[in-house]
Amino acid sequence: MRASVTPGADYAPRRYLAAPRRPPDARRRGTEILGGLAAVALTVQALAAPAVLLAAGALIAVGRLSRWRASWLLFPLVLSTWWLGEEGLRTAVAALASGSARLVSAERAVAMRPDRLLHPGTLGASPARWLPPQLPVALAAGTAEAAVILLAWWYRRGRPPWRPGILAVARGRVAAAGLRAGRSVTADGCAVGVTATGRRAELTWKAAESGVVVTGYDDRELAGPAAAVLCAAIRRRKTVVVIDLRATPRPSGLSRQAATMGTRLGVPVTALSAAPGDVTRVIGRAVSEREVVVAAADAAGSAGRAAIGALTAVLTRLRDVGLRADCVAVIAACEQENPATMAALLSVAADTGTAVLLLTTSPACAAGLADSGTTTIACGSLPPLWLQRLAGLPPASQDAAGHDLDAAGQQHGRSRWARAAGGLTSGELAIMPAGGRTVVRARAVTIDVRASR
Repeated sequence: MRASVTPGADYAPRRYLAAPRRPPDARRRGTEILGGLAAVALTVQALAAPAVLLAAGALIAVGRLSRWRASWLLFPLVLSTWWLGEEGLRTAVAALASGSARLVSAERAVAMRPDRLLHPGTLGASPARWLPPQLPVALAAGTAEAAVILLAWWYRRGRPPWRPGILAVARGRVAAAGLRAGRSVTADGCAVGVTATGRRAELTWKAAESGVVVTGYDDRELAGPAAAVLCAAIRRRKTVVVIDLRATPRPSGLSRQAATMGTRLGVPVTALSAAPGDVTRVIGRAVSEREVVVAAADAAGSAGRAAIGALTAVLTRLRDVGLRADCVAVIAACEQENPATMAALLSVAADTGTAVLLLTTSPACAAGLADSGTTTIACGSLPPLWLQRLAGLPPASQDAAGHDLDAAGQQHGRSRWARAAGGLTSGELAIMPAGGRTVVRARAVTIDVRASR
């Protein structure tokens, strides 16, 4: 029996083999052109001016390994300038030109006759005679080249964690000692940490009026910035309302710290009950008398919810009559409350000049609040998924239009939180103002409530 072949039964050709290649985009083409020019410049320097290449390579290696700021390149620049003044600019340039010409001539001779490479007189003279006069120009040119390459590298890859200098370390120890003793008051707000340069990381009261979200993996790390804000507010004699929404049978550490600070600084402290009428009256009196009100966590969580409703009602009355409240409200475990209630509180707080500090360990709640225009403070080491949500990225590696986001695309601008806060460790924090591009990284300092006075 003859076997028959059915037309079209063969395998279909693979489509990806016949698909046309996509033309490279302008950015990739520009990168390739710059890479080619850099290779040409490197080859020319290696053949004609190896002293410049060696100086630039040494400075680049020092800058990459030491993690010093770019300002350290001023030292070799000043040294080369002084050296040029001593030797003479024309003499140094003439020495560099003659040395390059002699080297190129020797390389040409070696290329024509390779056996001359072993001849001791190929260069015409010992390098100890013609190399020192051109070192000042080589050092100056190498410093400029190293500055360009290092700045381009830091712009492309992101700035590394700078190594603090001696002055920064001394200034940081003084600032940390002051924060540890409870001196967190600044001219426009409060200090919540110490930066790598030794300065205090400041949170202004004006920025806190739009809301501040303090998020992290552990509740104990959230208490550091909250305690700094509470200490500064009590020292400024602001009305302080501390609300804990966690359903625990015993008071939280934040409530105890607020009560202790108020007692040591001579401010009346009032503990709230769950009765709605009493809560409204107590908060209204505290706003007018500038007192400290604490709604500690209870088993049912009713005291905290009643306090939020009463605070919103009091602030609404003040807004209706055109008054402002010099008040600071700290709400722990804000993910336990209805988002609509929190949105209403933030709205009336912004109208009355009330600073609201929201503490949460929920990434979804922190991302939702960050999208509403609040300042975000990330505390401690956070998972990558958490940072993506804070940066506004969906859980999957796709953007809102459905396009894939590779690691380079996420690093190039869509996830500034992942760039700036991705290297956080335990005991560190990062502050990003609402709508701002600058992320301030700092070291958290635990306030000793017993030492504050």
